Amino acid sequence: MTEPTDGPDANILRKVRALMDKANSTEFEGEADALRAKAMEMMTAYGIEEAMLEATGQKKADHVTKITVTFVNPYSTEKHMLLRAIAVALGCRTLRYPNGKSVSHTDVVGHSSDLERVEFLYTLLLVQSETGAAKVRAASTEKDYYGDIRIVPTSKVAARTRSLRAAYMAGFAEVINERLTEIRRHAEAQNQATHAAAGDGAPGTALVLASRKEIVDNAFREYFPRVSHSRGRAYNTSGFAAGQAGGRQADLGQNRFGSRGKALTR
Repeated sequence: MTEPTDGPDANILRKVRALMDKANSTEFEGEADALRAKAMEMMTAYGIEEAMLEATGQKKADHVTKITVTFVNPYSTEKHMLLRAIAVALGCRTLRYPNGKSVSHTDVVGHSSDLERVEFLYTLLLVQSETGAAKVRAASTEKDYYGDIRIVPTSKVAARTRSLRAAYMAGFAEVINERLTEIRRHAEAQNQATHAAAGDGAPGTALVLASRKEIVDNAFREYFPRVSHSRGRAYNTSGFAAGQAGGRQADLGQNRFGSRGKALTR
């Protein structure tokens, strides 16, 4: 992933990164949490404010386009789930391309500035999701019918571990979507209150964002006039719960991103 070198988007991402670096350097967890929350709120509020400026003609309209994110196994399905969780929360649409039981790649449709934020968060959160999942491992022993301890075959331990890690990543993605959605709702309410108090005659925030979503929906249908829906898969309960816990503790923007290719093909 490439980082903007100039303009307002570059400035906001630098500020977000500075807040996260400060959060990582403090020894006080309460202060760190507050800094991380402020960084995410800043990025979300910036996106909403940009939409309001477009709606009032104070800024050139942000064009709608699509990006393609390629996945490699293992856990390509769960990587797609994380990407979708972020994209949907930020007002984008996704289409995945199955390859057997895996997902080869996903197209994400949205306004260019929103897509940039999707890439930013996906790069950061994928690292945390994979790191947390790597710590999960199935037990190498178990009790048999008589209550005696027995060794679990290595092949079975490996299969169970893979199942647990996939479940972890799925649970992680679900909670990330919940957190980002709640942050976005809060930012929308604040933006609406600000414009209402100013009495500037600007259209309501909800109306602007609904119009923005409609534009994305129309573009999605133009890109993909025929799509089919598939059912979700079942996951190991304990692994999924562990992933949800990891998602609640995830930093929504603390690490630096590397190159575009490396970040999007993990």
